[in-house]
Amino acid sequence: MARPSITVIGSLNMDLVTVAARFPNQGETILGEQFLTTPGGKGANQAVAAARLGADVRMIGAVGMMRLVKSSSVRCKMKTFPSIV
Repeated sequence: MARPSITVIGSLNMDLVTVAARFPNQGETILGEQFLTTPGGKGANQAVAAARLGADVRMIGAVGMMRLVKSSSVRCKMKTFPSIV
């Protein structure tokens, strides 16, 4: 059986996440204890999932010029399907 060919048109993002010990109360500002960046975007996540299931995947999406886009974690995730790198 031939591998299915899938083209995903969607978003490629870097998620910016702050971890805090608790949720703030209404109107309150609290300090985060940790800051993380992780590759994401609904389109990218769908493309990676399809590739991991064995599909031949192409990804169409806009990527900005921010420093975050060039991070190794994004490149690692995108190498799951070589057509994007």
